[in-house]
Amino acid sequence: MQNQITIRPLQKKECKQAAALINAEYKRKKNENYFLWQYFISYYPAVLMGAFDGDTLVGMFGLQKKQLTNGAWAGQAMDLLIALAWRGKGLFKRMGDRALRNFDDLDLSCVFPNPQGKYACEQALGWTTIAKIDALCLSREEFERSKLKHGALELSSLDSPLISFHHTNAYHAWRFEQSAEYIYQYVKIASNIYAVTKLLKDPVTGTRYGDIVDMEYGTCQPEAVRELYIRACDSLFTQNVGSVTTWALPHTPLFRIAQTIGFAANPTERYFCVHILKKRYHILSSIMNWSFTQADCEMY
Repeated sequence: MQNQITIRPLQKKECKQAAALINAEYKRKKNENYFLWQYFISYYPAVLMGAFDGDTLVGMFGLQKKQLTNGAWAGQAMDLLIALAWRGKGLFKRMGDRALRNFDDLDLSCVFPNPQGKYACEQALGWTTIAKIDALCLSREEFERSKLKHGALELSSLDSPLISFHHTNAYHAWRFEQSAEYIYQYVKIASNIYAVTKLLKDPVTGTRYGDIVDMEYGTCQPEAVRELYIRACDSLFTQNVGSVTTWALPHTPLFRIAQTIGFAANPTERYFCVHILKKRYHILSSIMNWSFTQADCEMY
């Protein structure tokens, strides 16, 4: 049966099939415009590799080439899925290998998978899971209480040697202003100090949530970042959300600042896996050297 399968990049006209494949698996739906935006008009060099049974798409493996702040080039995998009847037949590895060969200068590969994707990347590709990512969650009640308990921040600086995905103004324009999936809002203190937020309605419960998906703060002081968090949360809670979520890894200054306004860890089934291709970047095999935000993951 495997010999019937053709592995090749998707064409624009096949984005409808990609949407149908993913919508058959998940309650949170995507449309063909998402795949056009993510892979064919992307800010990043990108490929969406597909497994085809004749003309029918039965699996896909997306990859974007992204630069990190230390200069390394990462191949970030995303939109990983195989139709149920075709799982366990080696298609995941075939698609992943083809996608990675599309770029010949990668220093590492990485992914933010769910449990199924985590298992597939570990078993089929030999990648290593270096973190489980818990969301930070804030209720309206806890937010109001925390504002009454405002105290001094025990941070003198946000300077950090941590490595993250390199973001530019052009990236922000593509990621947030041209998005085919969500409408994003900016909450600004200054032109270079701002948060990016979005609203989300749970497709099952109907509950409205607010996400702080990105924080840009340059070299400003920790108090300014806390004020930015507060303004972003105020903005979201005035839009009738049940809670606000964000990402910040526990070893980062952003995590400590978020805690001061009431954010607390909420266990979620999201992981971070890496595979180091160039030995000089071995430090990236430890999560303690990383920092990222929700916007670095395609699901946000």
